[in-house]
Amino acid sequence: MTETVESALEQLELERKQLENDKLRAEVDQARLSWWKRPGYFAGAAPILIALAGVFTAWVTGYFDTQREQLATEISVLEKDVGELAAEKEALESDRSELEAANAELEDSSARLAAEKSTLELERIALLAESEKLSQEIAAAKQSLDLAYLRIRVAAEDAKYALKHFESYAAETGDYTQYIIERMDALPDDVQPQMFGLFELLANRFNVVLITQESLGQLDDRLASIETSPWTKTLRWEPFLSQEGLMQDEDGKYYDIENGRFLTDEEAQARLPTLFRPVSDD
Repeated sequence: MTETVESALEQLELERKQLENDKLRAEVDQARLSWWKRPGYFAGAAPILIALAGVFTAWVTGYFDTQREQLATEISVLEKDVGELAAEKEALESDRSELEAANAELEDSSARLAAEKSTLELERIALLAESEKLSQEIAAAKQSLDLAYLRIRVAAEDAKYALKHFESYAAETGDYTQYIIERMDALPDDVQPQMFGLFELLANRFNVVLITQESLGQLDDRLASIETSPWTKTLRWEPFLSQEGLMQDEDGKYYDIENGRFLTDEEAQARLPTLFRPVSDD
């Protein structure tokens, strides 16, 4: 069976080679024919001939002239459009240059503004610091003014209180002086000048008291005109408090003139053990 298959295959291979030889002979014969005798010539040339006929017909009827005129018109329009586009492009380029210059100027302005803003911010910070410093200085000066006002006021009240004692002494001294003057003739001659000198000295001293009282009255008017913190005007002076360097406000709180502050209840109790009464919360 194997030999039969091999024999059949050999037979097919011979037939295939025979067919290839026949094909080659046919192609050689076809190549030896003239080009116009070849069967495919007219089939391939037919489209070309038809196209040439169409071109000839179009040329004869003026089709190409019409097309040339249309093309010329289109070219003219296109050239005009190209010119307009070129002009527009040039204008756009000019606008772009102007915009770039304006943008550069804006950037410079922005940089300057940023620098000015930084400078202003630094100045603002410096002014705030200076304002804070001035506020502290004003507060310190106001506190100093309040303390100076209170100390002068206490000194004036102390002086007026002391002068009141001189007034009582003056009344008593006047009675004694009148009594002695009425009996001056009974005194020895050498004593009388001494007594008149003593009376003159006492009169001068009492005149000093009167002048001092008048000056203290003027001082009170000046103190009243000084613009201090409102609470300083309400502090009350008392002789026994003045000895402790204290004044008392309307609520009963004690103010330390020396240290410039109100005392706590504990401090007031320690300073004034027999007088202090805690301030009611009501």
